[in-house]
Amino acid sequence: MKLRDKFWLWGHPEGRYNNNIDNYGCPDVSRMTPMEACLYLGVRNVFMVPDGDHVDFAVNRRQYNKSFTTLKEVGWECFNAGRNPELVDVNIEDAKDFKNIGRVVFDDFVRGGGYKDIPVEKRKPIDYTNEEQETITKFIRSRTSCRNFEKRQISEQTIKDIVSFAVDAPNGCCRQTARFYITQNQTKISQLVPNIAGITNFTNIQGLVVVCAESSFYALKDKNLQYVDASLSAENFILAAGMYGIYGTMCNFFHASPKQVESCKKILSIKETENIVMFIALGYPVYIPEKPIRRELDCFCKIVE
Repeated sequence: MKLRDKFWLWGHPEGRYNNNIDNYGCPDVSRMTPMEACLYLGVRNVFMVPDGDHVDFAVNRRQYNKSFTTLKEVGWECFNAGRNPELVDVNIEDAKDFKNIGRVVFDDFVRGGGYKDIPVEKRKPIDYTNEEQETITKFIRSRTSCRNFEKRQISEQTIKDIVSFAVDAPNGCCRQTARFYITQNQTKISQLVPNIAGITNFTNIQGLVVVCAESSFYALKDKNLQYVDASLSAENFILAAGMYGIYGTMCNFFHASPKQVESCKKILSIKETENIVMFIALGYPVYIPEKPIRRELDCFCKIVE
């Protein structure tokens, strides 16, 4: 993807703010349409904002959408959808005729008494019994890496159930950018394995999970957060798998060359904007290995007063 493809024009109807010195500092007159501005700037994506002042300024939506047909992506402002979600429907209808319409923006959330009061249940922490605490402790501590698996298929529903726990992990700003590509196709697994330095001494890998991070949601200054978010989801994935008697091992992929990354993405049709964080080899274990002894707690925990 070229850098140009990531730029978006914030488009208003032509002439909408002519001589608007007080609000937007536009003392001059312009007749340039949003599409003309895209062509002039070389921008291929546009957010159309017909009513920046929110005074029900009417526009011919279909005419604008026709002019945008050569653009890559188009979005429309949807003011007031917080109170009236049905306002999104017109964009859904437009998208049936114009395939590059793929998003809306909820612009300018209004403060004041205009919103509906939605009752929110005030939850309290769960008071677990001693028996429940023991069960949870035993479950968490039962996690261990496994490299030897039975030749036994994992059901698609079980995989989806595990992922449903994985995506419930904490993530920065609730971006929810973890992505999971899972295959049990032995041909694809045999193609992927030579590219993964972390896969050593395994037998009968039944499933291979690629944990990815959708990178387009992160600014440059927090670009590394995507790896934290994906790793937290991966930990949830491993723990949840254990509930179904499925074990696995997280496999390092940071030694991969650009060619190996490209190869893995091509095999599984992974999007260009999704970065591979790690692989997980998993399956039903032949036996559960002895868990390595952990160091003393003081090595990890420092209480600062």
